Amino acid sequence: MFTSLQTRLKRAGRWLPVALLPLLPFAAQAQFNYLPSNTVNAAGTYSDLGTTGTAIATANTDDDNSAAQAIGFSFSFNGAAFTQFVLNTNGFIRLGSVAPSAAADFPAYAQAPDTGPISGTNAADVNLIAPFNLDLGPGTAGGTEYRVVTTGTAPNRVCTIQWKNVADKPQAASSTVATSIATQLANFSFQAKLYETTNNIEFVYGTATAGTGTVAAKYAAVGIKGSAPTASVLATKGSSDTWSVAAFFAGPYLGPTAGNGHNVRSTFLPDAGRTYRFIPGALCNDPTAFAITTTNTSIQLTFTPGAGNASYNVTYTAGGPVQTLTPAPTASPITIPGLLPGTTYVISVQSVCAGGTFGAVLRGAATTTGTGAPATYATLPYSEGFEGPWVNGLGTRDLPTVNWRNSPAIGDNSWRREDDGFTSSNWSYVGAETSAAPPYVTRSSVGSHSARFHTYGSDTGTSGALNLYVNMSVNNATSKILTFDYINPTGTDKLDVFVSTDGGTTFAASPALTATTNATFITKTLNLSSITSATTVIRFLATSDFGNDDLGIDNLQLRVLTSNRNEALAAAVGLYPNPAHQSFQLSVPAGSLHAASAVLSNALGQVVLTRQLNLPAAGGTADFDVSRLAAGVYSLQLKSGNDLVVKRIVVE
Repeated sequence: MFTSLQTRLKRAGRWLPVALLPLLPFAAQAQFNYLPSNTVNAAGTYSDLGTTGTAIATANTDDDNSAAQAIGFSFSFNGAAFTQFVLNTNGFIRLGSVAPSAAADFPAYAQAPDTGPISGTNAADVNLIAPFNLDLGPGTAGGTEYRVVTTGTAPNRVCTIQWKNVADKPQAASSTVATSIATQLANFSFQAKLYETTNNIEFVYGTATAGTGTVAAKYAAVGIKGSAPTASVLATKGSSDTWSVAAFFAGPYLGPTAGNGHNVRSTFLPDAGRTYRFIPGALCNDPTAFAITTTNTSIQLTFTPGAGNASYNVTYTAGGPVQTLTPAPTASPITIPGLLPGTTYVISVQSVCAGGTFGAVLRGAATTTGTGAPATYATLPYSEGFEGPWVNGLGTRDLPTVNWRNSPAIGDNSWRREDDGFTSSNWSYVGAETSAAPPYVTRSSVGSHSARFHTYGSDTGTSGALNLYVNMSVNNATSKILTFDYINPTGTDKLDVFVSTDGGTTFAASPALTATTNATFITKTLNLSSITSATTVIRFLATSDFGNDDLGIDNLQLRVLTSNRNEALAAAVGLYPNPAHQSFQLSVPAGSLHAASAVLSNALGQVVLTRQLNLPAAGGTADFDVSRLAAGVYSLQLKSGNDLVVKRIVVE
């Protein structure tokens, strides 16, 4: 599979996978205890650092990250202790020794702060302190510089990080900007301050020089962010408002049309010393001593509440949509009702503290008891065009008919009728669905629909099984052939076909057939004459490569060839040499076999060669090239009218 820009953007936009834990107790994430209500906008004094402290080196003054810098003490933020930070020239730092994402280095969000690091979902953009995050470059006077100094004595030290003499870069016209926007702040200095004991954060702004271009609004990102866009406190103000009226809200930014960006304009400059102060609230303790019980349709959590717990935010998912338990429970036990039997759910619990802050996000997993209704075994001959409408099993419209089972029932790596997965199974990337592709060039080989596996949204290596239950206990002398049409335009995703004769309890170790890439629908054939079990399961197991398209099957047929095996006629048919090396010659007597269809299958029942004989009525010979076949035992079937001849051939 090629790695296109679309794929890279798709990967960047995906949620981070949550590892399924065997049972509770839950695993915890960090606590973000800053609230808009604890934030202050005040007048103050701006003191330039001069030559104190240490200059922070960067390769350039336009889109760059520094090396890790020392804070000078341990600063607590988002449930962790930090002693270092990385400075980004675009007006923010990331706490810790790891740099923010490349997207933060090369921003395209000057008029869309909702797509920048503060409100973006890139895993590298966490624990951010952003006094003025905009596309910045050198100012017009004094020389651009970045500097850090730690002052005071323990336990009341202050770390001050300064951006000096910077300017917002002109914004070219684009899809988000109708016309170009000139520089609004031609020379600007500002600081971020970290306080040791209180863990307060301050943004202090110096005097700014207005740009000389056309007056217009720009949208900066100003605020702090923990582990996710929802764990942030951000500043907002109108483009014609003074900095003294800026207000604060719980993020993320939703874009300029939502009216919650921090607007800047050359005619409304910050007053020197303007200070935004972020004060952490009290943390409450997380609940402990979790225990879990399950039924066919519910999960119950019991626990010991933590000090200060007021209520709990509870979410759960089985791979499809994330559901929120409402109303928010306020005590133990918590019951999650209306679940599917025999299904694993990922659960998160977050305590809401009495003071309005939040505890850690605790995650775990549990499986409901029971199983779904057993499948009905189909009878031969059998055909399935996947036209539907599909029926409900463990999920919504997850089964072509009652003869099938689908595992997993929901989620990206599930099967669905090709037009229904985004609705019934919450498949990802519905925005990429355009006309006929993806998922593939034509949505069906016959009729209007096909069965589709959503490899486009599934993690690489994940699989989904679509199982057909069928009674194959017909006369052993008959020939049973499975055919289906298959498509998979690009990539390394694949389809393996496995067969079970004990109702799906065990399957053969090796697939009976493997299909990889086919740009258009192609017919696949599998000889199942040796299968006579009344409890046969044929498994179509798809494996994802997280590629740019999906794979599908259509027009499935299980045919029974009703010709009778003619042993007397078989005795008159010759195969030589046998064993064969490069080729063998088939000799048929006078009679019906001169125009027979010939099917050569390997020991697994996989059809490796087919042809139609076209010999004289008086009989004759036909050559078969087997030079490309693996060594082994093969079966040659000749069928003409009611006559069926089966011959054994060994290839060495």
